[in-house]
Amino acid sequence: MAGTITHSWNGTILTITSDSGTSSMDLKGGPGDIGPRGPQGPAGIIINPDGTINYNGYATEQYVDDKIEAVKLEPANLENYYTKEGTLNLIPDTTGFATKEYVDETIADINIPDIDMTGYATEAYVDEAIAAIDLSDVDLSNYYTKSEVDEAIANIDISNIDLTGYATEEYVQLKILEAQFNQSDIDLSLYYTKSETDALIRDIELTPGPKGDDGYTPIKGVDYFDGKDGKNGAQGEPGYTPIKGVDYFDGEDGYTPVKGTDYWTDADKAEMVQLVLEALPVAEEDEF
Repeated sequence: MAGTITHSWNGTILTITSDSGTSSMDLKGGPGDIGPRGPQGPAGIIINPDGTINYNGYATEQYVDDKIEAVKLEPANLENYYTKEGTLNLIPDTTGFATKEYVDETIADINIPDIDMTGYATEAYVDEAIAAIDLSDVDLSNYYTKSEVDEAIANIDISNIDLTGYATEEYVQLKILEAQFNQSDIDLSLYYTKSETDALIRDIELTPGPKGDDGYTPIKGVDYFDGKDGKNGAQGEPGYTPIKGVDYFDGEDGYTPVKGTDYWTDADKAEMVQLVLEALPVAEEDEF
């Protein structure tokens, strides 16, 4: 029958027959990559040579039951463990306590009445009112500023102030000493006051210092030069010889000053000052 096409398989070889003829092709491809290893299959059984199954090493159901029955369990020591009932008894009784949910619901159900705040100022209103205060119309003409007060104090003239009747610092110190030592009747006329002592110290003549180094002696021909000798002048007239008793007289012997009466050395003066200072009274500290 014209136009009939048939095919057949021989393994992976496909054979096609038509009016044109017959052709075959092996459709088997090349080997693919090795796939992952599959899961471990169940253990196989061992077949004896006679075809029976080898049960060596396997326990029968009856064997297992017998072994379970033969096991004797020792009673476990549970004295340090709580039972279910004991655990429940440890939970405190919360009867009378409100749950969180109850508190939230109760707060939500509170009916807060509308409070009439008419006539009350808010914080923002007070701040704005203070900031809006205008002080430009306040009359401060009769008030001194800080700088004016400082300037007025600095310009106070106290040179003409009459201090008659006021005690000087020296007088106050003297009275304090008299009060401390309770010696108001002591005659201090033979003692120097502080101001008198300061004056004596200022009048002390200082002892001359050591002699300085010799000055430089000029060198002839370097620092100075002699001039040429001048011509001799004319002979002068003979001079007048003074006559004793006419032109001059021998004077009387002078007075020899006595140390300690007419003069004192610097050492004597220093010693006298030291004696004065040692004679001054020294205040001792007393407890009052």
